[in-house]
Amino acid sequence: LLKKAENFTLPHNVDRGYRGTELKLLSFARPHMRAFHGSWMCFFASFFLQFAMAPILPDIMRSLSLTKSEIWLTNVWSVVGGVPMRFVMGPLCDYHGGRTMMTSILAFSAIPCLLSGLAFNLNTLSFLRFIIGSFDTFVPGQYWITCHFVREVGGTAMAISSGWGAMGSAMTQLVVGSVIFPLCWFISGSPDIAWRISMIVPAVFATSVATFFYLYSDDCPLGNFREVKKAGLMLERSAVDSFRSGVLNLNSWILFFQHAGSYGVDLTMCNGATLYYSDRFQQPTVTAAAIAFTYGVSAIFARGLGGYISDRAYDVFSLRGRLVVQMGCMILQGVFTLIFARCDTLQWSIVVMIIFSIFVQMSMGTCFGIVPYVDGPNTGSIAGVVGAGGNFGAILLGNIMRFTTHYQEAFEYIAWFTIGLSFLTPFIVIKGYRGLLFGKEEESQRQTLLVPGASPKLVPARFKNPNNRIPR
Repeated sequence: LLKKAENFTLPHNVDRGYRGTELKLLSFARPHMRAFHGSWMCFFASFFLQFAMAPILPDIMRSLSLTKSEIWLTNVWSVVGGVPMRFVMGPLCDYHGGRTMMTSILAFSAIPCLLSGLAFNLNTLSFLRFIIGSFDTFVPGQYWITCHFVREVGGTAMAISSGWGAMGSAMTQLVVGSVIFPLCWFISGSPDIAWRISMIVPAVFATSVATFFYLYSDDCPLGNFREVKKAGLMLERSAVDSFRSGVLNLNSWILFFQHAGSYGVDLTMCNGATLYYSDRFQQPTVTAAAIAFTYGVSAIFARGLGGYISDRAYDVFSLRGRLVVQMGCMILQGVFTLIFARCDTLQWSIVVMIIFSIFVQMSMGTCFGIVPYVDGPNTGSIAGVVGAGGNFGAILLGNIMRFTTHYQEAFEYIAWFTIGLSFLTPFIVIKGYRGLLFGKEEESQRQTLLVPGASPKLVPARFKNPNNRIPR
């Protein structure tokens, strides 16, 4: 397995598990850049499938004779399953590997997506959306990146990957809501039949993407976890021990709630943007779905921008730089959410929504720029806890949207929720780093692990740096 490193085309660091030290976005070379592109493409397919119903919810509501409160209840159920799944997914990634878990979950998610066309009332629709949302690929996607890239570029790599992947929720608004659904309606002559047939496309797409990357990518630079463990280059880890380490870390829970204030808002908007413009501004489904697309399109650059700024801030100010950027992005997100809530014209609502969406995406990017520093050997579990915060936030905010009478009131609650959570940032204290209020800066203990959880002693001496020190 170690001979594979001789053929790597991407610059990499031997002492840190052969992780890549830079990004070459136009490369598809195996293993580093193949994993990078696999992460975002699988996440894209997952979001395309998970939110395929979102742009046509107004027609589903009429088809099944549901009220506004009931259709928002199905939105809540669509994110409930992701909470326990994300907690469990971290330790499973530590044990099986990100690529294995990512592609397996994506392939299985196609089954309930196909069956969703058979929904006939509130209960069956809620159940199927719950199952679809349970097959969440965010954590394995982020974990997959941490196994292939050093932390100094990890913030940018994870942010770009998750940002490009999140474009799936925007593209499904446009493709399903404005192309596939109208086409199926034209062919079938019935909107009730059309929305059911529309679910076939995302299921087939997700299965195809999952199959390709399962066959032609790797869990870590030297191969898949199973073969690396068999070669004695990685210690077996207990999923229970990994899970315990993640949930007992206070920093995990601070980031859990902060992620609720960014990713939770994002999930709420992905599920509800079409409903919002259909209800408040009386737009037809096709038009409302196209407008909803403009919310998600910023993910293609904004989440990566957040990660990039976080990385550059780290270069200058160490971890304090990442924390300042995180807090600033969340405050600005909350401010523009307040402005969005009070927009009474369609044109200004769209403009402000796009700006507000940029800061939502940047906040998510900055959050996961901090995650790899919390507890390196248990990154999977930490990512699982933090990722679950997004779904927790979506449950809370979805219920706010469900029970408030006016959308303006709901978005104002959401804005203050985000601003309040930003002030948790000074309480993040990571060993070896100075925080905003607490902690002491020390010479960082650089990772020498093959993958999170491996033993540095298992890396042969001839591959080690004599000084065993890596510059920042």
